[in-house]
Amino acid sequence: MQTSGTTRAIGRGLSRVEPAGGVLVAYSARAGSLADDGDGPNSPFATAFLEHLEQRLELRLFFGKVRDTVLARTRNEQEPFTYGSLPGVEFYFKP
Repeated sequence: MQTSGTTRAIGRGLSRVEPAGGVLVAYSARAGSLADDGDGPNSPFATAFLEHLEQRLELRLFFGKVRDTVLARTRNEQEPFTYGSLPGVEFYFKP
């Protein structure tokens, strides 16, 4: 098998997205940065996501709590980020 020596990567981490139409995209780290895999069975993001899911929080507050938890656990090295614009109605996950 031969390679062409090219790569598709243009930078570090995932690129930013701009969803439309009431869609929210949540990344475990801000665009252009890398996410920590963690030392346990789940990443810091997945662990925080599961912990806060049980609290039945409105979506915006939920992702704010996940963000704060991940920042604290990674000593401000990893900041989860959401992209999108949601309508003015409350949304809850149903755990």
